[in-house]
Amino acid sequence: MLFASNDSIDIKNLYRKYNESVVTILSFDKKNQPLCIGSGFFAGEKNIIVTNYHVIKDAYTLKLKLSYDNVIEVDKICGLDIEHDIVLLKSQSKGELIPLTDKAPEIGDDIIAIGNPKGFERTLSRGIVSGIRTENGSICEPNTLKRNIMCTDDLNSKQSVARK
Repeated sequence: MLFASNDSIDIKNLYRKYNESVVTILSFDKKNQPLCIGSGFFAGEKNIIVTNYHVIKDAYTLKLKLSYDNVIEVDKICGLDIEHDIVLLKSQSKGELIPLTDKAPEIGDDIIAIGNPKGFERTLSRGIVSGIRTENGSICEPNTLKRNIMCTDDLNSKQSVARK
């Protein structure tokens, strides 16, 4: 999950406000064997979780791990966009909504991510948008729909790419 702004980000307050809105997605096959683990967050309606399609692909059962080790099953998949790797899940649990924006990030914007990499829950990373490119690698115009956003993490000099 990313927050972007041209203004300075109050990282501690954003983390305090939204870290419990980030959930761990657990996917299982028909034999109840783990397939994948990923991150998701509450957005839109209070019981809708946004995550990536690749996290739930081929899953027979989906579970959400909420804060305080509370694990519940996903009620249903209520939205799917395979091309953009996005899925909406519905649950009985409700969470603090993460505000969404239609503003595209720009190079130089500050970014923070709260997530559950490899199951290490509610970690916080900070970086900047260091590049925006089309799928074939060329620099793209601001209104290009399909683009890759390169984020540079200040803490450990690794980079990640978010698709939009």
